Amino acid sequence: MRIYLLIIWSAMVMIGCSKKEISVPEMSILGQGQFVDTRDGNTYGWVRIGDLEWMTENYRYASAGALHYIESSTVTESEVEDFVKTYGRLYNMESAKGALPKDGGWRIPTDEDWQHLERNIGLSADESSQTGWRGAELGTLLRDKKSPFHLDLGGMRGTRSADYAFKDIYGFYWSSTRDQLKYNDFDNYIMRQISLYSPNVLRESIISTKFLSLRLVRDVKSGGQ
Repeated sequence: MRIYLLIIWSAMVMIGCSKKEISVPEMSILGQGQFVDTRDGNTYGWVRIGDLEWMTENYRYASAGALHYIESSTVTESEVEDFVKTYGRLYNMESAKGALPKDGGWRIPTDEDWQHLERNIGLSADESSQTGWRGAELGTLLRDKKSPFHLDLGGMRGTRSADYAFKDIYGFYWSSTRDQLKYNDFDNYIMRQISLYSPNVLRESIISTKFLSLRLVRDVKSGGQ
């Protein structure tokens, strides 16, 4: 519960920040295509930003341990399918690694991959390495569904079975980079968070047993599909 209160408090702080008008950055797309995961037939769009290719949808592969968001105990199979199609599945770090396709060169983005994306859409190199909420209007762009690359607000799940929260309010995304400054029994990984209520993007770490959304990336030279 403490982490949830911190997340909400952080977003409210951002709402109370300066009302100074700042233009939304633009995104330059250098190429696009599709990838088919032959294990389940799911098709994902991708776009090239800088020298990386990013999937434009959250991953949906049902690896061992992957979950879907549950809003109530009476959720129907149709509702599950609709959620997974729209928001993807939720993964802890172990199940995220198990979800990776064996072909196409796709990987869980590193923290540097996320910084590369942020720098390519207007964030300075200095600011991209900072923790906390940063990037004037970066979050506004990344949650805009009209953008060729946007991040969905798929919520998260904690380590308890009923601990789902924040769908359509926050999106939480893994990186594969460990936070070397934090130590506990679960490991901490750097993640990104976007908020319905903030124009910025959060760079922070979270324990590996939480369930977050997964967006895959690859180097341009990887090619494939």
